[in-house]
Amino acid sequence: MASLRSPPSSEMGEEVEKNAHAVLLMPIENCLGWHQNTWAPLQQQLEDLGFRWEKFLAEQPRSLG
Repeated sequence: MASLRSPPSSEMGEEVEKNAHAVLLMPIENCLGWHQNTWAPLQQQLEDLGFRWEKFLAEQPRSLG
């Protein structure tokens, strides 16, 4: 979990699971809500400005790899 910027388990005390929950809950909730809270509003703003997603996606080269 240290790669996720959490403190080392040696610094989390006796109840590592509870402390890990507190440290990781916010980042996990942010990730789970990213589409609804970040992407969807941005996508709507672009559409409101006239961006045509269907045309853009249709023009992208297909990746077969």
